[in-house]
Amino acid sequence: MNPQLTADGRLRHLLTLDGLPRAILTQILDTAESFMDVGEREVKKVPLLRGKSIFNLFFEPSTRTRTTFEIAAKRLSADVVNLNIATSSQTKGEAILDTVDNLAAMHADMFIVRHSQSGAAHFIARNVAPHISVVNAGDGRHAHPTQGLLDMFTIRRYKGAFHNLTVAVVGDVLHSRVARSQIHALTTLGVPEVRVIGPKTLDHAAPAERTDARCAPAQRAGILQVLRPDTGEAGAGETRRHRDAPRPDESRRRDRFRSGRRPAVGDPAAGDLRHRRAHGGDGHAGGGKQLMKIHIRNGRVVDPLNQHDGIADIYVAAGKIVAMGTAPADFHANRVIDASGLVVCPGLVDLSVRLREPGFEYRATLESEMLAAAAGGVTSLACPPDTDPPLDEPGLVEMLKFRAKNLPGPRVYPLGALTQKLEGKLLTEMAELTEAGCRAFTQADAPLTDTQVLLRAMEYAATFDFSLWLRPQDVSLARGGIAHDGAIASRLGLPGIPALAETVALATILQLARATGARVHLSRLSTRDGIAMVRAAKAQGLAVTCDVATSHVHLCENDLVGFDAHLHLTPPLRALRDRDAIREALRDGSIDALCSDHTPVDEDEKQVPFGESSPGASGVELLLPLTLKWARDMGVPLIQAIDLVSWKPAQILGVPGGHLSVGSYADICVFDETAEWQVSARALMSQGKNTPFLDQPMQGRVRYTIIDGHLDFEAP
Repeated sequence: MNPQLTADGRLRHLLTLDGLPRAILTQILDTAESFMDVGEREVKKVPLLRGKSIFNLFFEPSTRTRTTFEIAAKRLSADVVNLNIATSSQTKGEAILDTVDNLAAMHADMFIVRHSQSGAAHFIARNVAPHISVVNAGDGRHAHPTQGLLDMFTIRRYKGAFHNLTVAVVGDVLHSRVARSQIHALTTLGVPEVRVIGPKTLDHAAPAERTDARCAPAQRAGILQVLRPDTGEAGAGETRRHRDAPRPDESRRRDRFRSGRRPAVGDPAAGDLRHRRAHGGDGHAGGGKQLMKIHIRNGRVVDPLNQHDGIADIYVAAGKIVAMGTAPADFHANRVIDASGLVVCPGLVDLSVRLREPGFEYRATLESEMLAAAAGGVTSLACPPDTDPPLDEPGLVEMLKFRAKNLPGPRVYPLGALTQKLEGKLLTEMAELTEAGCRAFTQADAPLTDTQVLLRAMEYAATFDFSLWLRPQDVSLARGGIAHDGAIASRLGLPGIPALAETVALATILQLARATGARVHLSRLSTRDGIAMVRAAKAQGLAVTCDVATSHVHLCENDLVGFDAHLHLTPPLRALRDRDAIREALRDGSIDALCSDHTPVDEDEKQVPFGESSPGASGVELLLPLTLKWARDMGVPLIQAIDLVSWKPAQILGVPGGHLSVGSYADICVFDETAEWQVSARALMSQGKNTPFLDQPMQGRVRYTIIDGHLDFEAP
């Protein structure tokens, strides 16, 4: 449904000309024509908007456009308020919605919005009361519908009908919101030929014929619309504040409370924590949990490692699976779980769950996210090091593990920072971090621009058999981008990140891995070409594995059309062909694992225009249902789907778990694959409610999660 229209098809907001029917555009032009004589009257006013309050919200500098709206509103007898953003509470960090809500309380009837971020007007329109209308006076590179309509009005007055015209738009089309509006209006009004004329670097993905400005077609065009050149990236830096989300090339997340780096605090139990099992986990994980004897009865047991898929009973005692099928002698259960009609599988292993501690407790806490993970059937998880301070010192790692082991929930396996403070300059003490409990080393989403540093890291890692987890993205090619560099980003005026940003970085990583022999795991691939490169590298014998995020299995750039900030992800949602390639590569085994890429974000950081929002989505509770949905869509057996979120990621992380062998730790997930539910803020236990799947139906829900023989989660 078009968000600009009411249920009965009437115009409520004017946000973009894209998608508006010809009848509405014609009605607007006809109405404008009927008011032409007002300017010739002695009293230049009509009572059309008498009693209405119109607020001009210009978040970027403007004189001509704002004045034009003010004069027009006053001539229609409206009360006009011009908000001076430079002297408003916005300069003190007030959220845009707070500003809008305050003005709406003053009985506003309409907001005229100009903003440097594409989609800002859409964002405001989604959050105003039903009686308030929003008019977009220009948002980033996206649209300038009122200027487009003014140009259509002028063309019609001087040229008459549109159906016999050839129109050329000349200039910096790539950065021009006016050009986008013109093209949509011209094609909707019936112009048979719209030509976009300019250097190829300035007409990227324009939905019309591309013609060099020196060619003859420009001379034959009936109308030549010349655009002003853009002096730089549209809106870059014009209204950024301390509360804005970091750009892709910024290694650190903002701190809303402006806190500095916290000193490393010695763990009072650090010595005890060094008494570890052979796999490096805590020898007394569970924080004093009472171990139970559990009988899981009559469930469908799905175990990828042992290739078991059938009805069976499982018996748990002393934190381990002691039998399958027949009960051991003298076994008396403390708890019997009737799993009739349910699936019993290994506990899920998630390769990317941000727990947000230390440093980002306002986004989420260790308690909330471990509970959410258990509710999602996750029994082991890898925690990236992009905390504040980063996990670059043994004391910080031990403190995190000490906190986690004393809370209910999954086993936490920290990933150590590859470079000090994640700055990409000096390598961390990997040996000491490994001793403290780190399973691998990564930059998370922080950039690593120095290839020499990466080479040294791989050489060192290869020497001691450490694993490096790298997300391939070329910093220079991705700089400033927030969406996939394709037709949709161009249409919406969003700065793009090309697929080349992934493949160029991937080529470097694979060459260095080939030269050094380092074990490399590639995190969250997003492009078809990147997957093809990894598939070829595996065929050549390179020790590489890879994963993808569940969001990228089900979503693509087409979903960005509504400017929903929940879809602002890292890496960005790619083209439909990339999404389809990911789905197929999961089926043929080219991709080794699925992860949630769980990134809880504070609500305030998503309640802003798309380009100002923080990237990331909450996903740990959706890992299982989204995996099941992919399996149903692709006709993949359940045992293969479970393998992608249990045994295979456990092997990548190098930890026990992911299987139901007798004698193994009792990490078990029991779920109902047919249960239907709807994703909502209330349904999610994570403190971060930021998911692109809000209000969408899901099938498949966890009923019980057993971790180390203890029932850590039971669905109500």
